[in-house]
Amino acid sequence: MQTEPKKQEPEQPDTLDQLERKHIARVLIATDCNLRKASSVLGIDRRTLYRKLANYGWMRDGNRVALYKHLATHEQAEAR
Repeated sequence: MQTEPKKQEPEQPDTLDQLERKHIARVLIATDCNLRKASSVLGIDRRTLYRKLANYGWMRDGNRVALYKHLATHEQAEAR
């Protein structure tokens, strides 16, 4: 009696929020974290970008340390 091979579940597509985060991360990397340039490329107001970064936990009280840490891990994940 042969058993059928297990069907691999299709990979779940990214949510809109995940796609937005990835895109913002890529733009920030491309602009060397220049938030003015990044907001221009993204077509959003700089304050909106600051708000999004704060909501993602990537920046707190104007401190970019969390942002740089996140982008470093994002670059490593994208390289795989």
